[in-house]
Amino acid sequence: MTVSVDKKTLKIIFSICVLAVAICIAVCVSEIRATADYSKADGTLVSIDRSIDLGLQNNSKTDIIRYKVYQYQVNQQEYTCQYRTYVLFQPKIGSHKTIYYSSSNPNQVRDEFKIQTAKAGVVFFAFFGIMMLVFMKKAGENE
Repeated sequence: MTVSVDKKTLKIIFSICVLAVAICIAVCVSEIRATADYSKADGTLVSIDRSIDLGLQNNSKTDIIRYKVYQYQVNQQEYTCQYRTYVLFQPKIGSHKTIYYSSSNPNQVRDEFKIQTAKAGVVFFAFFGIMMLVFMKKAGENE
């Protein structure tokens, strides 16, 4: 079975991919800039907690949301923070990671989930955009 897509459609899809990559990069850069003056601490994974989102606020299905809970020290004071995670990305309890926290408010940490999803979005949409370029080139050769 052969599927034919005209070059104009491929260009539109490519343009959407370029726009999506730009948005993902902007989100990542803005989060890093907003937290540029943050300090670092060594965090230890103490638990992976689960909560249930019943979907009542946005009329969606029920979801189980997992959070990695890290403990870190700032000036001999213990703090905890949590990052959203998925089943595939669960490290072992006791593993370490760098926590970026606000010097003026050590409870405030950088949103790792936002940065990671923005990076994943860049990779995904860049790959998809490159594929559209390849398809456009092939469509140009067939004309």
